[in-house]
Amino acid sequence: MKPAEQLEAFVQHGLRAGHRPDALRIALLAEGWSQAEVTAALSAWADHNLGVPVPRPQAQTSGQDAVLIWAYVRRAFDSDLQSD
Repeated sequence: MKPAEQLEAFVQHGLRAGHRPDALRIALLAEGWSQAEVTAALSAWADHNLGVPVPRPQAQTSGQDAVLIWAYVRRAFDSDLQSD
């Protein structure tokens, strides 16, 4: 299991066991996880008083998105070069 997957699983299990997010944050920071890693892992879950954490949708980029961004950037650079 990758470290990010371990962190995600730990947070999910901790929240399901009823531990508060701030308690999980303190424990993770004490063990050497970075503030950014801990914040990202905790922000992936919401508490709606259902007794289980609710996953939040995560933004994902696809290969198609990367191609579109690359094409846009290339077009912008090409137009800059042509206007000189």
